[in-house]
Amino acid sequence: MDIPKGTNVSAMTDRCRGAIWGQFIGDAACIAMPALGTSPKGIGLFEQPTQTQSQEGKQPGELTHYGEAALLMLQSVAELGYFSAPDFGPRFIAHFSAEDYRGHLDQATKGTIDNYRAYVDKRPGASYHFQGGADDDQPSTLTRLAPVVVNRYQQESLLKVVEAAIRVCQDNQRAVVYAKCHALIIKELLLGNGLADAVKKAAKAVTGDGEPGKEIASAIEAVNGMLQNEVHAVTTQLGNGAALKSCFPAALHCALKLQDDFQQAILQTAKTGGECAARAALVGTWLGALHGVQGIPAEWRNRLKAQEEIEGCIEKIVAKVR
Repeated sequence: MDIPKGTNVSAMTDRCRGAIWGQFIGDAACIAMPALGTSPKGIGLFEQPTQTQSQEGKQPGELTHYGEAALLMLQSVAELGYFSAPDFGPRFIAHFSAEDYRGHLDQATKGTIDNYRAYVDKRPGASYHFQGGADDDQPSTLTRLAPVVVNRYQQESLLKVVEAAIRVCQDNQRAVVYAKCHALIIKELLLGNGLADAVKKAAKAVTGDGEPGKEIASAIEAVNGMLQNEVHAVTTQLGNGAALKSCFPAALHCALKLQDDFQQAILQTAKTGGECAARAALVGTWLGALHGVQGIPAEWRNRLKAQEEIEGCIEKIVAKVR
């Protein structure tokens, strides 16, 4: 990939690492979410909650179902050197439809598996296109896009590739437009721009993409008017569920308000509950891209059980953008 003249390559690659690491840190940080604040001192991120308090029955340092899919995406991009729906799709289906899989299956995953099975049942032996995901407008695919964007952010094909990545599991126009906005925010941050400017440029770029684009622009304007309010209050007001029209602006509010403090941004997101793993994955991606991997506590990165695999894949991807 050609690097623009005058680019600080070291800073750029640090931001690339930060975007991907931030995505995984945000996701994994929410495993112990229900236990946060249950004692006078509370339980910190990556500390041990009781089994009944742990999200999805997992242990600190493990990934949620979002993170599991994100790891599949990361591995696919790292091994091929680019995103490929025919490569990622089979990995996704095999992992989440395995007989011994006991993790959570969200609506996008269930619908994607159902659509895949319906297709192959009617056409035995035919190749599947892996562009027929569920009609779902939740944040599932946005929580795993960081390596795709890092791999393509300096190429004109970025948004085309992002759309292909989305439609593997979410054949839904709102999800596509929100993903484009998310990707463009990451792109601007990787280029070295500030978060507020990145959000403004991304929102402007998708404003013409039908109702979802207008929805995003309106939500961002509202969020900018609430930056004096605390994260918990704004997230509660917007809604802490999985719908993109509430989840995405709530994540943006937290990232903008606490943009100078990665740790607090992730902690406050986790404490708001609801679909916090998705929001934290978004917040972590943006602030990781903003500050670079040096802005993410090394201790947190080392607590992830998939730390070595994630790091190895990141280095393969980053090597191609130098």
